Amino acid sequence: MASDVSPPPLYVRKLAAALNASLLTPPRSLTVEEKRELVNKYLEGLEIPLRVRDAHQRDALAAALYAYRRLSPKFAEVREKIRKLGLDVPEEEVEALVIKGMAIWDAIRAVSRKYYLPVVRRRAVEQREEAEDRRLHEELYNRVLTLSRRVKELEADKRELLDKLRVLEDQLQRILKAQSFEARKDRLVETLQSRLKRALDESERLRAELEELKDRVRRLGDVIQQAAVGDAILAPRVGSTTDLQDVAPPSGVIVVGVLQPGEYEALLEAVSKLRPRAIICEQGFDSRYAEILACRDVALLKASEVKPLDKVGDVYVYRRSELEEAIKRRLSELEEVSGARLRESLRRIIEEYRAERLRRLRLRTG
Repeated sequence: MASDVSPPPLYVRKLAAALNASLLTPPRSLTVEEKRELVNKYLEGLEIPLRVRDAHQRDALAAALYAYRRLSPKFAEVREKIRKLGLDVPEEEVEALVIKGMAIWDAIRAVSRKYYLPVVRRRAVEQREEAEDRRLHEELYNRVLTLSRRVKELEADKRELLDKLRVLEDQLQRILKAQSFEARKDRLVETLQSRLKRALDESERLRAELEELKDRVRRLGDVIQQAAVGDAILAPRVGSTTDLQDVAPPSGVIVVGVLQPGEYEALLEAVSKLRPRAIICEQGFDSRYAEILACRDVALLKASEVKPLDKVGDVYVYRRSELEEAIKRRLSELEEVSGARLRESLRRIIEEYRAERLRRLRLRTG
């Protein structure tokens, strides 16, 4: 039996014990990716397609494939030793004993005894002469006898080593029993300390989140109160000029993500329709836009010129006094610039007029 998790579930261990079967498990539980890779590689090598219907079938097949992959080197060693010995015994029976923990030589010997005497594989073809067949048979038979004697010698060595192993195991068990209580206590303390640390870390994280939420609720409460008494202005945000058509804020203030060059007509159309008091742009913009809008008593501000109190979703919250001051300052600046340009234009017109009069006067007197 095979399992894809380590340690295996209790019912799997009980089932393996009831069936007198070996239970093979990985050193650690297989991940989903590892199981998927094992199954897919196996399915790709099949000539007849095989369908895996669900995750349970996939996990079971992956457990079997993983166990087979672990046992494959031993299976190959079994086949190689049987081939070298020239024995005609079922390889599957030898492999079954090896899976249950029996050494390869012991498994080969046990299966050979079951079939009374090993039957030598005949390597001669039918065309080979009878004398050559007898010679080969005798050679293989002598080889089997030699190996059988060697097996008996190894059995004696094995019994001696097993006796020594039992003595060492008894000594080890006494040592482990003396240390088991302290070891279990240390592991339990370490586990509890680890759980406590995780619980404290999680508690600290939740406390920080709670404090952040409390601060957020407090700030939102302040914003609502300021908006209710008129100390705060709510300004919706849109991404670009094309989205201005979809908003109509009561405060007359809109926040725009970006003003692209060439959107002059769309901007004027939106301003004519909405008649806002101010437009705040999150990114830089052409200064000509600010002058054009100032002629319509609309202040175009940079986001850096007025700091919001907060932002709730796509709505900015500004302190009314600060925003009003920024609007007034921007319109005053542009009014001064516009006045200076107007005075400069009038000065040039007057100078051109005087020059033209002087030219005509000279023509008459000349």
